Amino acid sequence: MPDVAFACLEVLGLYLALFASACEWGWLAALGFRLAFALALLSPLAQTSLPALRQVDPLWHEAGGALRGVSGHVLAIMGTMLDWAGQVTMGAAWRVGAAQSALGGLVTEGLYRVSRDPVFVDQLLLLLGVVLALPSVPIMVAALLFWVAAGPQIRSEKRHLETCLGESYRANQSRVARWRGAPGRGLI
Repeated sequence: MPDVAFACLEVLGLYLALFASACEWGWLAALGFRLAFALALLSPLAQTSLPALRQVDPLWHEAGGALRGVSGHVLAIMGTMLDWAGQVTMGAAWRVGAAQSALGGLVTEGLYRVSRDPVFVDQLLLLLGVVLALPSVPIMVAALLFWVAAGPQIRSEKRHLETCLGESYRANQSRVARWRGAPGRGLI
């Protein structure tokens, strides 16, 4: 078991190091992602443990909303599974941010046939599922923070990939949407 824990920390360290070496505003996006997921994880724990926090949150509900809760859990699980599938599909090309040293080949299989940024979509689905399952102001802020941080990160990665991969990336851009929408265009 210690070997598995060490391997996970080593991979996490690699991802954090790649975020730290990201270009432009990548460090700010990385901070936004970290804060979003920390807030989504820690705020339900804090609100469950500290009744005063629940009382001041207009969205927090102790009971009810079973359908909403189940729907949220299903959406969060689906987002998690799709995120994993997107990362596995990237394989050795997996990178965090737009670090020059971490550029892999262009991935066009699996989820990357329908979105150039499926991992961002999937992580947003995960957070929206958490918003549905455990509605609260901090969790809504977490999802919004993720959305805001993803924009500059995606644009930075896009510029980097256009520069490094050239025509093959531009051809992929014309065929595959970003978050969603028409090829070559998207929400971000």
